[in-house]
Amino acid sequence: MADSTFDFQMRKAVDAFHAEEMPRTLLMRHIATARQCLVPVRNPGANETPDLIWRGGPEGEGGHYVVYTDPEAFNVARGTGVFDGMPGGWVVVSARQLLASARESDGKGIQINPHTSLLLELSSEEVEELLSISHGSEVDEAILEAMAPPIAPGTLETIAAFSGFEIITRASQTLDLAPDSQGRKLLAVFTSAAGRDAYLASVGPQWAKHGPPMILTLTGIQLAEHMKSLDIDGVVFNCAGPVEPRALHPSLGRLILEAVAKADEEGGGGEEE
Repeated sequence: MADSTFDFQMRKAVDAFHAEEMPRTLLMRHIATARQCLVPVRNPGANETPDLIWRGGPEGEGGHYVVYTDPEAFNVARGTGVFDGMPGGWVVVSARQLLASARESDGKGIQINPHTSLLLELSSEEVEELLSISHGSEVDEAILEAMAPPIAPGTLETIAAFSGFEIITRASQTLDLAPDSQGRKLLAVFTSAAGRDAYLASVGPQWAKHGPPMILTLTGIQLAEHMKSLDIDGVVFNCAGPVEPRALHPSLGRLILEAVAKADEEGGGGEEE
């Protein structure tokens, strides 16, 4: 694959992080949502399942998968001779594919760009964090789909199944609202730590006076119940980025709960004799 056709999202993020120009939360999001990265394999044939390279820890425990952000980084490492004697090459996978494989590997971490100046080591716990971020990006896509009826089957269920929504409350029991030039009460909701941190970095003194922020984590169903019960005009997801903010009417909460109830009824009906 020619470099000109490659998506360098992960490489640019790692470069910026090493240069101390990107915070860790944003780095993790860029890694988790990267559309392309390179994985060295032992059997890269078109009709074979890639055998992802991993290097074991002491007595075969632990260990980590090896991944490269881009062809240039891979070629730098290959030039050190570290892959000499290994028949194979690379496969291009998405971060979601990589993380799914790593999760099934019983606690292995990931090394990004080993044998280069851009080494980044992620523990198995950080792999779980990346998986959560990846799931959040899937929810971001579902939220976008929910803005344009008719809503595709499974969209509302994807939102309901997510367990990482965050809202911010204060000591005064006040919930933070997204900025709105029309003065509407729009609940600020976040699908990632990067989105929440971007908001907290930009929030003005009008919220600071209510006390320090406290993060409340909700499932999709809990969020839907809040949307139904709170006196609000709507919700805004990730009002300060890093993805484009999405505003939705609170009736989405009712639609989510109805979709879950219908799925439960259909599932229960299939089990009865």
